[in-house]
Parts: sequence; C-alpha cells; structure tokens
Amino acid sequence: MAVIMTGTDYRGRVLDDNTVRLAVTMKGQNAQLVVFEQDKPLRNIIMRLCEDWSLSNHAEYSLQYQDAFIYVTEKNRHELKKGTILKLTDSPHKAALDLFNTLRSSDQEERHQALKKLTIASSDVAFATEFIAKKGSGLLLGLVEGGEERGESLGCALSAFLELMDHSIVSWDLLTAVFVKRVSISKLLVLRLL
Repeated sequence: MAVIMTGTDYRGRVLDDNTVRLAVTMKGQNAQLVVFEQDKPLRNIIMRLCEDWSLSNHAEYSLQYQDAFIYVTEKNRHELKKGTILKLTDSPHKAALDLFNTLRSSDQEERHQALKKLTIASSDVAFATEFIAKKGSGLLLGLVEGGEERGESLGCALSAFLELMDHSIVSWDLLTAVFVKRVSISKLLVLRLL
C-alpha cells in the first residue's frame, strides 16, 4: 500500500494518511496543536502532553472529545478527524474512582451532584468498564434500594444504571426484588402526581 503524502507539519515532519492534526485543551492551560500519529501508542501521546504541561502521574490522564463525554481509546482513536478538539482530563479509572467515592458520601447534595455526573459519564464504555470494575453497579443498586435517593437524584441513579447496563458488561441478573419494588413504588408515586 502506498502512503499518500499530505504535506509537513511545522517541525518539518512528513504528514501522511496515518496522522491527524488536532487541538488538545486542558483547564487552566493554553491549547496545544498536535500532530496525532496513529501508529504511536495512545499512552505515549498522553505522556508527551503531560510533559509539555508539566503534569506528573500521566497515568491519571486521558483524552476526551471536547464537547462530549467520550474517551479516546485504542479502539476508537482511528475515528479522529482533522481539526478535532480534544481535552486532557482525568482517566476513566480516576474519574470512576472519584465518582464512586463521592457516591459513598453521607452528604446528600454531594451524592446528587455525583449522580448527575454519573448519568453523563456512564454512556462512555471506557468509564463504564472502570466504574463497574469498582462494583459501582452494586453501589447504585444499594442507593436505590436504600430509599434515600428521591426525585431527581433517584432519576439520575436509574438513568445511570440503565446506561451502565446498556454496555452489556454485567448481567441484568444482579437486580434484586427490593430494587424492582423501589422502582415500581417510585413509578406509582409519579403517576399519582400526574
């Protein structure tokens, strides 16, 4: 297969069909224009970005699309297009651990905010895999079964649970009778209000 030359970057490196020019942002940092080389391991690209921004512990960082909660992984990196804007952010492992720990908080408002974030984050398979590995689906079941979450918090917990289950990482067999009863009671209360 012939390589199609498409020019050079500002450092004089030849760009081919295996490179993508894009921008990477990070909160509190100036954006970087990056030549994303598809044949280099993603971890090496992240390590280089961390070095450029003087960030230690590069394992705690990953790339996400700027406008969506979708992590760039080895599986989907070939979908990157020229001009894409990414952000360097917490890795799926760190994000899942932080949300898991916040959901265990006794502060109801902290849990509510974490459930709102979880509803969005759970749609990403990389995050979902990490959250489930930490027994996050069991934690969500416990929050629903415990009956402390009501209103929007309960809705967020159920939405996040459905998003996690859509990835088919864990079986629906983990549902308990208590969970189903709690959801049924919540649905009846909503119907009475209508």
